[in-house]
Amino acid sequence: MFCEKCGYNFPEGVKFCPSCGYPVKDAVPYQDQQAQSQTRSYQAPQQPYSVSPQAQPYQIPPQQPYYDAKKIDNLDTASFVLGITSILASGLGLFGLLVIILSPFAITASIVGLVFAVKVRKATNNQKGLAGLILNIIGLVCTALVLMCCVACLYVCGSMR
Repeated sequence: MFCEKCGYNFPEGVKFCPSCGYPVKDAVPYQDQQAQSQTRSYQAPQQPYSVSPQAQPYQIPPQQPYYDAKKIDNLDTASFVLGITSILASGLGLFGLLVIILSPFAITASIVGLVFAVKVRKATNNQKGLAGLILNIIGLVCTALVLMCCVACLYVCGSMR
């Protein structure tokens, strides 16, 4: 016999369809294959659908995050220029009283350049901004060395009096 609702083929004497649970009171008796194909175009599978172990769900490939290329390029250039500027300012600080004026500028330029370089590296997945990052770190180290030399000179000169 066949279920009227889902078309499942089940043995006689069953009160409910084993597939969908529909009552079998109005069940249709078995017909030959040709008559069945004419009356019904769809027959539900007898076993529930199962996924084969090899089948993998479709995975969306990872995408690069969107970023404004012009803005990132500008930040990259600014980071690079600030790194060079901080190195030059710390170098010029070795000449006399300029250290008082140029050291805070060099430190500020290096920190701003580092922030820009880190933003560029995050936005481009570490593909850009490396030169600015390195130059700004060098600028900070150079400025720290110049300040330490100046403090040492002041200490030595002050103790000679």
